[in-house]
Amino acid sequence: MSSPDNPLSIRSYDDLIGRMRQHRQVDGRPIVIVEGTTDEQFLSDAFGDIWMFFPAAGRINALAAISDATRAGLQAIFCVVDRDFDDEVTTVEKSGLPIITYRNADLEAMISTEDTLGVILRSFGREGAAALDLDSCLAEIALLTRPISLLRRANFLYGWGLNFDGTEPADKIDQRTLQFNIVGYCRALAVASNNPPPLADLIEVASGQTSVSLPSCPYGAKYYFNGKDFAAVLGVFMRKKLGSLNKAQSDRKHVSAILRSSAAGRLRRDPWASILEANVGPAF
Repeated sequence: MSSPDNPLSIRSYDDLIGRMRQHRQVDGRPIVIVEGTTDEQFLSDAFGDIWMFFPAAGRINALAAISDATRAGLQAIFCVVDRDFDDEVTTVEKSGLPIITYRNADLEAMISTEDTLGVILRSFGREGAAALDLDSCLAEIALLTRPISLLRRANFLYGWGLNFDGTEPADKIDQRTLQFNIVGYCRALAVASNNPPPLADLIEVASGQTSVSLPSCPYGAKYYFNGKDFAAVLGVFMRKKLGSLNKAQSDRKHVSAILRSSAAGRLRRDPWASILEANVGPAF
């Protein structure tokens, strides 16, 4: 049973539906349901107040809310969520509900582009940062995230219940060589998880010995990765390539915030923004 103190509880979800009903009586702006306050703040910074954002305390609640709101006949309502590494959104999309996902796996992954990377490297790096090839940098960082992406997908496919939040990717990257220690990461992931599969199974997936197909993004993701995994790797990458940040300054939580702040003002130029605007529409 859901607890009142649980942010993903049904009580939180019921409050959201009630608040949207009340809001619609006094405000005709389109409503955009998002997963949480981080999404609300980022999209508000990018698009201003032309829409009203409602954080849903998680993707499950957001998808349930758009389903019930549409069924109840609420007009000018839309939902923006992460695609992640499961098939939940793909299944819901087939029902024709007004849903759009971030390009790539999630918000931070979508904004981890050459453009944003260039801003960050020039802002935090030394003079040599300007000489770095951004496309090569992005490819190198994305390649380092791939073993984790494969494990995330396999985690869904096989129901492993792995604790990715309890395992820090940056700790398993050699700062001198930028080599990812797959065995070390898999071992740490197993230790952090309850009833994990055999270590050999994790290693085979992460190394590509066991074939796992990553989800495809209909909005054209060049690579597919979790944004927080990318941020963790980017922190190590900056310490190696630029030598301008210490470990505390380059942890994944801090780098994720840097990604969002660097990208918010540029999102409106992204083709994804045009898709969102075309679907949600202007205020009326």
